[in-house]
Amino acid sequence: MVWGAIAEGKKGPLVLLDLGESDNEDGTSKGRRGLDGPRYVAQVIVGPLIGFYDEVVAERGEAVLVVEDGAPAHTSRVAKCAHEILNIHTLTHPPRSPDLNHIEPLWLLLKDHVADVPGSWSSIGKLWDAVQSVWNAFTEEKIAHVTGSMVERVNAVKAAKGHHTRF
Repeated sequence: MVWGAIAEGKKGPLVLLDLGESDNEDGTSKGRRGLDGPRYVAQVIVGPLIGFYDEVVAERGEAVLVVEDGAPAHTSRVAKCAHEILNIHTLTHPPRSPDLNHIEPLWLLLKDHVADVPGSWSSIGKLWDAVQSVWNAFTEEKIAHVTGSMVERVNAVKAAKGHHTRF
């Protein structure tokens, strides 16, 4: 699983998350455990997120809002506490509202472009290399294109009283 960040017209870091392994009582692997609140805080919030957030705030001279989806790791108490301690402001939005998460169209583009990279699905290493290559190829203009409609998106969600919009 990867995590990435963008701001209006600005691309942030992309991180390969360590989801850990879980074992059965007999010692055999259950597989990946998933991203929980403590892992999210340790691998994202106190690392790349706060760094990118502070950089964007410094450039713009004003607070910005972080948009996260409703994943349990994002809404966990430990994540909310970390946001508060680090003075990270988040956008409260309706649950399951991709209309307000401007990174969603970028994730779709990333997946489509990675699928076009020959051999990208042959191993985890090649997949990660392809993901990084595609992410690095996204230009500031591409980021500006996907983030440029945020004011219009917010207004549409307000008008729809939290229901889905054309976005």
